Amino acid sequence: MPSQCSKSSCRSTHSVGSNVSPTSTETYEQVPYAEYLPAVRKLCHELWPSATEDFVIERLNGGCFNRIIGITAPDPATQVPTRYVLRIPRFLYARPDLELAIHHYVQEHTPIPMPHIIFSDSTAANVLETPYVVQARLPGIKLSDAFDTLNHDQRKDVVQQWARIILEEQAIKNQTAGVVEATEGPDGTRIYNVRLWDTRCPFASPSLQELYDVELASDRIVLKMFDGVDPASDRNVLKMFLTQFKRWAISSTQANRTGDIYDLNAEWYTRLGNIAMDMDAAGLFKDNNHHLCHCDLESYNVLVEVHDDDSAEIVGVLDWDSAVFAPIFVSCAPPWWIWNWNKEDMDEARANDTPADPEKQELKALFEDIVGPQVIKYAYEPEYRLARKLFGLAVDGLASSEHFREMDEIFEEWPRLKAQRFPTLIYAITERPISNFEMQSLRDRELALRIADKTKTATSAYHSGDDREGLLCILDCKGPQ
Repeated sequence: MPSQCSKSSCRSTHSVGSNVSPTSTETYEQVPYAEYLPAVRKLCHELWPSATEDFVIERLNGGCFNRIIGITAPDPATQVPTRYVLRIPRFLYARPDLELAIHHYVQEHTPIPMPHIIFSDSTAANVLETPYVVQARLPGIKLSDAFDTLNHDQRKDVVQQWARIILEEQAIKNQTAGVVEATEGPDGTRIYNVRLWDTRCPFASPSLQELYDVELASDRIVLKMFDGVDPASDRNVLKMFLTQFKRWAISSTQANRTGDIYDLNAEWYTRLGNIAMDMDAAGLFKDNNHHLCHCDLESYNVLVEVHDDDSAEIVGVLDWDSAVFAPIFVSCAPPWWIWNWNKEDMDEARANDTPADPEKQELKALFEDIVGPQVIKYAYEPEYRLARKLFGLAVDGLASSEHFREMDEIFEEWPRLKAQRFPTLIYAITERPISNFEMQSLRDRELALRIADKTKTATSAYHSGDDREGLLCILDCKGPQ
């Protein structure tokens, strides 16, 4: 079953190495654990100043984005040894304030089990010289490690609880897509806000100010893009996709203009925007709410505890850093590995295949009985599987070879799928002069010259039985190829 990190930006399909797997410290060129240990021990004494016994500090397997260290410290009230987890972001562009915000938000708004935050510092003004979070260490073991040892009754428990977690996430809705921010109100309570994602290149200059300057410039241009569009439009999902792809296009060309090594082709984002418009025209974005979604809800981020031969309990869902508000189909990715796991063929497209094993058939049926027909539709229909991939690129941009691979898969599969399942899809080509403001924003001479020559923008007609007005547009969308 899957056990590797699913964050595609953490790996490269072009990397070649020896048979010896390097440690995370070597991979991310960080201070070796032995050299880091004294600072961790000093932090422990600052956090638990009344401790009468020494601390037990252990190295744990880290993730793609966080270094993980286990700490056993006496409980301040009882002096009973208590286990904690210290999480330290690996990269300068990390936003621990956002990670704390979504963690608190989920804990306050859902019954989903997750670790409590004990201490945190979103600044580098501490002995570690980096932000950190200390969480309670939950019991249980990772489902990825435990699943093969579970009997059928225990697996039935797990799949039913997993299905309920999906529904608990989807019960939390918001009109805006994006990340959750938190500020403190006058009475000390947290006030939450949702905003679009940062369009920051993961390998860009470490100067956060430079990155934010690019993002702010992108935001100003995006506002121009939606001149004349009603902010209360009922097409929030399409607007989110177009906004994100436009911001990524501008961010990448800005980065290239300033000499950054992260040079992306803005035209790819335009093509991805075209596909988003296709999907909207096909009626895929009819649910215009955005729902809470743990974007890395995988077996390695779920802890289970076996109580007896008849039951197993999900005792914790970890790594909420990537949780966002997203279109409903994003949170409907099926846990297909529970009933159709094949290490030789890890393809979500086979999620709805009927397993040969009767017990696996029962697991699939249990999941479907709980989540209901709407989730089943979003989980299995191939257009929504592609829409989930498209969403990932809208959020992360083209930051790794894995992202480019997924982009190529979308470009290859969507035209075929569109012809098969949406043969009546309609396009409207509209003439519209491109303003100097928009031309200057692209910072791409070749693309700008081509657009200036055409001086038109293609838009997709929204088609749901009859043509409708109120079309959104994106620069240089060319319609069907």
